[in-house]
Amino acid sequence: MKKACTLALLTLLVLSGCESVLKPSYDLSVRNNSFTSDTLFRRVHAAVIRVDESEHPESSQRSLERIEAIYQLSEAEMGVERWTIRHDEKNYVPYLVKLMPNGIGYVHITISPDKGSIPPRINPLLPAKARTENPDNLPKAK
Repeated sequence: MKKACTLALLTLLVLSGCESVLKPSYDLSVRNNSFTSDTLFRRVHAAVIRVDESEHPESSQRSLERIEAIYQLSEAEMGVERWTIRHDEKNYVPYLVKLMPNGIGYVHITISPDKGSIPPRINPLLPAKARTENPDNLPKAK
């Protein structure tokens, strides 16, 4: 009985300590601007925060301020979104999030500081030659 009480108390302490860690640092209206599923969104959010922590270790505050969907993710085409992290009232840092489906249900995530250029839309499932010849995957004119 004593072990069960100790275990229950320890679990309660751990969960109450994790509550602040698990609270999202974004508004739900911001989250709704992303085309990702809830599971993928949580993975991307955690990854963007990790990248931002390594890029700006001096910042003590971070919150997801804005998401701009540039290309919608589909099962066959890369998705691109611009995520903006706010450090304080005047410091905003944008990141490009590239989501590359692999064709069997997984998505590879690439995050880089946004330098102002938008990558071309590609279908990663096409052979490399087809991707370079027709980067927008448009039907060729006859």
